[in-house]
Amino acid sequence: IPKSRRYGLVKLLCEQRHRAYDALRLVDIRIFAFYSRFINISKPFFMSDLLKGVIGGEEIQIKPGNFFRDFINPADLLNLIICCYERNFKGALDAYSLNYVSKQEVLELFKDKYGLKYALGEGWTSATGDKYKYYSVHKIAENLGFMPKFTSLRTIEIETDIFLRERNK
Repeated sequence: IPKSRRYGLVKLLCEQRHRAYDALRLVDIRIFAFYSRFINISKPFFMSDLLKGVIGGEEIQIKPGNFFRDFINPADLLNLIICCYERNFKGALDAYSLNYVSKQEVLELFKDKYGLKYALGEGWTSATGDKYKYYSVHKIAENLGFMPKFTSLRTIEIETDIFLRERNK
């Protein structure tokens, strides 16, 4: 199977497996972007590349252009799971933060607060293809009482602060 089609196939197989257990109360939570202090910086992701740039102190290459992502805070994700459990929810819904963030806003945060040096050039490319806007407009979770407390940008700042503090111990 070509590498470019594996993600879709795995997703399809997981969906089929879930549907086979319709007597169970399964919840599919679609997570558009997730970032935490436990990130593996050896993997080729946008956020790990930024952290490697901060840690190494050398200029990194960033692919030109902007994009928008919604990074849910780990505490908000836990709260969403609890809401699903407490309301006996069964089905699919999207995870979301108080507000999504642009690539440019993330770069500004890393430049201003963490001293990231970057230049536009060849950089990180998504394994699942480029997505300009990757966030939800479906707020079904509100019906379960879910209300996120953190924006994507604040989540990135909190988790980066903890990551760097723990790394420097």
